[in-house]
Amino acid sequence: MGIIKLVKKRNAPFLPLFGLLFVLTVLFFLKTVGQIDTDFGWHVQIGEIILSSGLPKTDPFSYTMSSFPFIDHEYLSNIVLYVLSNVPFFLPFIFSFIAVLSFLFAIIRTFNKYLFGVYFFSAAAVMPAFGVRLQVLSWLFVSVLLFLFFDDNKWKKFKYFIPPVFILWVNMHGSIGLGVFLLVLFLLFKTIQDKKLKLTDIFVVALSIFATFINPYGWRIWAEVFSQAFDARLRFSVMEWLPALLVFNFATLVLFSLSFVFVFKYRKKLTITKIGIYFFLLFLGLSSVRHIPFWVIVNLYILPDLLRYFWKDFRKDKIFMQRLIFFSRIFTLSSFILCFVYLIFFWAAFSYLETDFYPQKAVMYLQKNIPDKQIFSSYEWGGYLDWKLPQKKVFIDGRMPSWKKNAPKNESNNALEDYENAIASVSKRRILFKKYNIGVVLWPIEKKNKKNSFLSSLKKDKWKEVYKDSVSVILKNF
Repeated sequence: MGIIKLVKKRNAPFLPLFGLLFVLTVLFFLKTVGQIDTDFGWHVQIGEIILSSGLPKTDPFSYTMSSFPFIDHEYLSNIVLYVLSNVPFFLPFIFSFIAVLSFLFAIIRTFNKYLFGVYFFSAAAVMPAFGVRLQVLSWLFVSVLLFLFFDDNKWKKFKYFIPPVFILWVNMHGSIGLGVFLLVLFLLFKTIQDKKLKLTDIFVVALSIFATFINPYGWRIWAEVFSQAFDARLRFSVMEWLPALLVFNFATLVLFSLSFVFVFKYRKKLTITKIGIYFFLLFLGLSSVRHIPFWVIVNLYILPDLLRYFWKDFRKDKIFMQRLIFFSRIFTLSSFILCFVYLIFFWAAFSYLETDFYPQKAVMYLQKNIPDKQIFSSYEWGGYLDWKLPQKKVFIDGRMPSWKKNAPKNESNNALEDYENAIASVSKRRILFKKYNIGVVLWPIEKKNKKNSFLSSLKKDKWKEVYKDSVSVILKNF
C-alpha cells in the first residue's frame, strides 16, 4: 500500500510502472533461481550456529585460522537466510524484490515510459553482481540515502530516520562504511552548495556515526570494514573485486557512454551534491566490479533528469521528436532483448546450480567416508563445504581473503596467500600440507591435456584418485 501511495503522489502512471517492476522482478528471479552463490553456504551455517549457541568469538569453519577473532557483521542477515533457506523459491523472490525496490526509489521520481530502455540497461548492468547475496541489501540502503539526498523536502522530513536505518544496516551488512562516507560527503557538498552549515544536519550525521557502534562488536566492526575496504591485494585475487576496466560488460559500457555525454552536456544544471556523489560512485564502480550497482543506481537518479532537459530542448522540432521517440522504442526493445541474452549467457557460462558447479556427489561420498586428515579444496567451494560437510573444517572460504594476523605456529597468517602458494608451488604445497595434516584433496575436474595442472602435479607426487564424477575428483595421500 505504501508503494501505491508513493506512485500516486508522484503522479506516475500505475500500469506501465507496475508492468516494468513486474518484468524486472521476473528477470532478476530467473537470474538467480536455482543458483547457489559461493558464499551462501557459510552464511546459512553461521545463522544456524548463532541461533543454537550464539555469536562465535573465533572462526568456526577453518583449520588454517581457527583462532582468528571472527566478526560477523552480517549476523542478522545470516539468521534470516538460515530460517528461510528451506523455503523453495522464497529467497530468490525476496532478493529480486529488494533489487527492484532499490531501483524503484530512483525510478519513481521521474518515471517515463520512454525511459524503459534506460531501466532495462540498468538491470542488465547489475545482473552480473545480482544473486541471493547479502550485498544486494546494500543497494537498497544506498538507494534510500540517495532518495533523501537528492530531494530537499524529503531530507528535511526524513533525515532523523537515518540513525535507526544505520543501526539496522550495521547489523545486516558490512557496507555500512559506504553509508557513513556517503553521508559525510553529502554534508560536505550540501554545505558548499547552500553556503551554510546547519546544526541539525551535523547532529544527524554525528548520531548516524554513533549508531554504527550499536552492534555486538562495538568499535571492532570498523576493523573488519577497513580490512576489506583497503585490501589492495583483494582487488586482483577475487573475481568480483576486480577493477571494472578488466571485466567487459556491454550494458555498463552503453549506460556509461550515454550517461557521460549527458552529464557533460548538462553539467551546469546539476547541483554540486549530485555531481560529487555521481563521480564518487563512478570511481567506486570502476575500482571494483562488485561496486558497479552503486553507480548504476545513482545514474538512475540523475540520467532521467538530464534526458528530460534534452527532450525540452528539442520538443518544438516535431520531426526530431518523432525520430527520438522511434529511437527510444528501438532502444527499449534492444535493452529488453539484451537482458534475456544476459540471462542465457549467465546460465550457460556461469551456472552455479548445485548439480553442475558444486561437488554434491563427492560430498555425499565424503559423508560416508569421513577422512581422519584434513581436506584441501577449491576456494569457491569453501562456503558450500561449510554448509554441506560441517563435520570437517576447510582451508579457506569466502570470508577469509582479507584476514591477516600474527597467528600461532600451527595456523596461517594469511590463508589466501597460503592457498595460492599451495596451488602454484610443489615445494610450498608439501610444507603446507604437512603443517595442516592434509590427506585429502577435493578438486574440480580439469580440462583434458591441461599442462602443469594442480591435479597432475598431485598425481606425480603419488596422490591416488579415490573418487571421480562429472564435477569433481577426490585424491588421497596414502
